[in-house]
Amino acid sequence: MKLNKTFERLSLENEEFKEELTFFKKNVIQVNMPDSDFNFWIEFGNGVYLTEKGVKDNPPITFTIPEKNLTLILEGKLVWFGEFFNGNLKVEGDLQYTLVFFDIVKLALEITNEIGGV
Repeated sequence: MKLNKTFERLSLENEEFKEELTFFKKNVIQVNMPDSDFNFWIEFGNGVYLTEKGVKDNPPITFTIPEKNLTLILEGKLVWFGEFFNGNLKVEGDLQYTLVFFDIVKLALEITNEIGGV
């Protein structure tokens, strides 16, 4: 969650990231981690990246993934595509926006690393 909050702050403070987010319609991803009772959602697009604890009703995209795997993906240490094909990341909903989301995460990581980390 800490890294997602960093991305949220980045969407408010970094023009490059904010601009990239304007190219996409707003979408919601619900993230469920079966090995944890912690779930959260991410809303991104139309210039925003928001994240919050809990469950969104009827999200267009749902990820189910073990917590450790998600953390490693968000840190850039695992590739989401590989985790998807290994069965560790289950996606319900729009796979195209899943691609977009992970491209956004990659950009956020690059910018975060350029400006001095999390």
